[in-house]
Amino acid sequence: MAQEDIFNRKKANIKKLIAYGFIKKGDCYFYKRYFFDDAFYCIVEVSDHVECHVYDASFNEEYALIHSSLSKGTYISQVRESYQALLEDIVTHCFDDQLFVYNQTMRIAKWIEDNYHLTPEFPWKNNHYAIYRHQDNRKWITIIMYIEQSKISKGEGMCEVMNVKAPPADVDRLILEEGIYECYHMNKKNWVSIILDDTLEDSRIEELLQQSYLLTKSSKK
Repeated sequence: MAQEDIFNRKKANIKKLIAYGFIKKGDCYFYKRYFFDDAFYCIVEVSDHVECHVYDASFNEEYALIHSSLSKGTYISQVRESYQALLEDIVTHCFDDQLFVYNQTMRIAKWIEDNYHLTPEFPWKNNHYAIYRHQDNRKWITIIMYIEQSKISKGEGMCEVMNVKAPPADVDRLILEEGIYECYHMNKKNWVSIILDDTLEDSRIEELLQQSYLLTKSSKK
């Protein structure tokens, strides 16, 4: 299991971090723990995201092999298992579950629930894709995805993206707005993608969601 998956959709609980042994330094919380018979130690840094680094205790140098897919064998597998168990223990005791990664996504999810009385569906095995759809015709209103940012824009790492339906005549204009991009994974003529990192204000995203809702609802006879 990748480190990103362990902390995916988890929110740090400050009281639990402190009780576990994390120490506050500035705006971050740090924790150091030896593992694998004290041959290695891990430093975990929690702020608005989580960073973990593993060091060889004999040399006090970062142990890069733990993240290398080319490194195989019984020893490295055992080190990885011990490291994963440590991270999972931290998650269990210091983090709370949340539906999505970004704070803006959580706010938008609440807005959808308050206004349309809908909750997300996670139809695939991993929880990287959430769908909101109409109750009557089952058409998608939007999909929220946790993907590599490079798939839709310049940037590294993962990001949370929402697809909304738009009139085809408006798509070229919409993708000129900061925070709105050509649609990922769906028809680019009818949908656009929005990164939910507060680049766009909530009110603007709500407007686009309202439009997507109307475009996908059942037609009155």
